[in-house]
Amino acid sequence: MELMIDILSDTRRYRDEAIKTLSDVKGGGLLAEGMTREDAIQILTANIETYEGVLRRHGWTNDA
Repeated sequence: MELMIDILSDTRRYRDEAIKTLSDVKGGGLLAEGMTREDAIQILTANIETYEGVLRRHGWTNDA
């Protein structure tokens, strides 16, 4: 059970980092060479949706 809690905690942290990075990208932050802003937004959004799906599936809300 402790391992699962660690994994979900990490997933929440990764989601939060992706949300911050998405905000930075939308605000004009630096991108990897050769990547368009639209590509970066699409990738980050997909990652966030994946992380949120895992958290919801295991009953972890934003406040858990």
